[in-house]
Amino acid sequence: MTRYSLDISDIEKKQIESCRSDLSWKELSFGAKLRVLIFEQVETLEEESNKMIDTNRAATMAEMYAKACPGGLYGPLNGAVIDIVDTAKMARYRMAEVFGIDPQDVPLESCIKVATEALLRAQQDLES
Repeated sequence: MTRYSLDISDIEKKQIESCRSDLSWKELSFGAKLRVLIFEQVETLEEESNKMIDTNRAATMAEMYAKACPGGLYGPLNGAVIDIVDTAKMARYRMAEVFGIDPQDVPLESCIKVATEALLRAQQDLES
Protein backbone atom coordinates (compact mmCIF):
# COMPACT_ATOMS: atom_id res chain seq x y z
CA MET A 1 0.00 0.00 0.00
CA THR A 2 1.35 3.40 -0.97
CA ARG A 3 1.44 6.08 1.68
CA TYR A 4 0.85 9.73 0.84
CA SER A 5 1.60 12.91 2.72
CA LEU A 6 -1.25 15.36 3.04
CA ASP A 7 -0.84 18.96 4.15
CA ILE A 8 -3.98 20.02 5.98
CA SER A 9 -2.46 22.96 7.79
CA ASP A 10 -5.17 25.24 6.40
CA ILE A 11 -7.89 23.16 8.10
CA GLU A 12 -8.40 23.33 11.82
CA LYS A 13 -8.40 19.97 13.58
CA LYS A 14 -11.53 21.06 15.41
CA GLN A 15 -13.43 21.22 12.09
CA ILE A 16 -12.67 17.56 11.37
CA GLU A 17 -13.29 16.42 14.94
CA SER A 18 -16.65 18.17 15.19
CA CYS A 19 -18.06 17.59 11.70
CA ARG A 20 -20.10 14.66 13.09
CA SER A 21 -21.65 14.00 16.44
CA ASP A 22 -22.20 10.22 16.50
CA LEU A 23 -20.36 8.10 19.05
CA SER A 24 -18.44 6.04 16.49
CA TRP A 25 -16.97 9.22 15.01
CA LYS A 26 -15.67 10.27 18.40
CA GLU A 27 -13.97 6.88 18.82
CA LEU A 28 -12.01 7.12 15.55
CA SER A 29 -8.45 8.41 15.49
CA PHE A 30 -7.85 11.67 13.66
CA GLY A 31 -6.16 9.83 10.77
CA ALA A 32 -9.11 7.44 10.48
CA LYS A 33 -11.50 10.37 10.38
CA LEU A 34 -9.55 11.87 7.49
CA ARG A 35 -9.60 8.53 5.65
CA VAL A 36 -13.37 8.22 6.11
CA LEU A 37 -13.95 11.74 4.79
CA ILE A 38 -11.69 11.14 1.78
CA PHE A 39 -13.35 7.78 0.98
CA GLU A 40 -16.80 9.33 1.22
CA GLN A 41 -15.82 12.22 -1.05
CA VAL A 42 -14.30 9.87 -3.64
CA GLU A 43 -17.43 7.70 -3.54
CA THR A 44 -19.65 10.76 -3.99
CA LEU A 45 -17.60 11.95 -6.96
CA GLU A 46 -17.73 8.48 -8.55
CA GLU A 47 -21.53 8.36 -8.11
CA GLU A 48 -21.91 11.81 -9.67
CA SER A 49 -19.67 10.79 -12.54
CA ASN A 50 -21.67 7.59 -13.10
CA LYS A 51 -24.94 9.53 -13.04
CA MET A 52 -23.56 11.97 -15.61
CA ILE A 53 -22.44 9.08 -17.81
CA ASP A 54 -25.86 7.44 -17.43
CA THR A 55 -27.63 10.71 -18.22
CA ASN A 56 -25.47 11.10 -21.32
CA ARG A 57 -26.36 7.54 -22.33
CA ALA A 58 -30.05 8.32 -21.90
CA ALA A 59 -29.63 11.47 -24.01
CA THR A 60 -27.81 9.47 -26.69
CA MET A 61 -30.60 6.89 -26.73
CA ALA A 62 -33.17 9.69 -26.93
CA GLU A 63 -31.26 11.16 -29.86
CA MET A 64 -31.15 7.79 -31.61
CA TYR A 65 -34.89 7.44 -31.04
CA ALA A 66 -35.44 10.96 -32.35
CA LYS A 67 -33.55 10.16 -35.54
CA ALA A 68 -35.65 7.04 -36.00
CA CYS A 69 -38.97 8.91 -35.60
CA PRO A 70 -40.71 8.75 -38.98
CA GLY A 71 -41.48 12.18 -40.38
CA GLY A 72 -41.77 14.04 -37.09
CA LEU A 73 -38.68 16.16 -37.53
CA TYR A 74 -39.94 17.89 -40.66
CA GLY A 75 -43.63 17.24 -40.09
CA PRO A 76 -46.25 19.63 -38.74
CA LEU A 77 -46.07 21.09 -35.26
CA ASN A 78 -48.38 18.36 -33.98
CA GLY A 79 -45.88 15.73 -35.14
CA ALA A 80 -43.00 17.56 -33.44
CA VAL A 81 -44.91 17.73 -30.15
CA ILE A 82 -45.69 14.01 -30.36
CA ASP A 83 -42.00 13.32 -31.04
CA ILE A 84 -40.96 15.35 -27.99
CA VAL A 85 -43.47 13.57 -25.77
CA ASP A 86 -42.50 10.12 -27.07
CA THR A 87 -38.78 10.87 -26.76
CA ALA A 88 -39.27 12.29 -23.25
CA LYS A 89 -41.15 9.16 -22.20
CA MET A 90 -38.40 6.96 -23.59
CA ALA A 91 -35.72 9.05 -21.83
CA ARG A 92 -37.68 8.86 -18.56
CA TYR A 93 -37.92 5.08 -18.65
CA ARG A 94 -34.28 4.73 -19.68
CA MET A 95 -33.07 6.99 -16.85
CA ALA A 96 -35.28 5.13 -14.36
CA GLU A 97 -33.84 1.84 -15.55
CA VAL A 98 -30.27 3.12 -15.31
CA PHE A 99 -30.73 4.59 -11.82
CA GLY A 100 -32.89 1.71 -10.58
CA ILE A 101 -35.79 3.95 -9.59
CA ASP A 102 -39.45 4.29 -10.42
CA PRO A 103 -40.00 6.18 -13.70
CA GLN A 104 -42.37 8.54 -11.89
CA ASP A 105 -39.41 9.66 -9.73
CA VAL A 106 -37.51 10.90 -12.78
CA PRO A 107 -38.32 14.62 -13.23
CA LEU A 108 -40.38 15.10 -16.38
CA GLU A 109 -38.75 18.50 -16.97
CA SER A 110 -35.35 16.80 -17.34
CA CYS A 111 -36.80 14.30 -19.80
CA ILE A 112 -38.43 17.02 -21.90
CA LYS A 113 -35.16 18.97 -21.94
CA VAL A 114 -33.23 15.86 -23.04
CA ALA A 115 -35.87 15.08 -25.68
CA THR A 116 -35.92 18.60 -27.08
CA GLU A 117 -32.13 18.78 -27.25
CA ALA A 118 -31.98 15.33 -28.87
CA LEU A 119 -34.58 16.26 -31.49
CA LEU A 120 -32.78 19.52 -32.28
CA ARG A 121 -29.44 17.70 -32.65
CA ALA A 122 -31.09 15.08 -34.85
CA GLN A 123 -32.58 17.82 -37.03
CA GLN A 124 -29.19 19.56 -37.31
CA ASP A 125 -27.59 16.23 -38.28
CA LEU A 126 -30.20 15.74 -41.00
CA GLU A 127 -29.57 19.23 -42.36
CA SER A 128 -25.78 18.71 -42.44
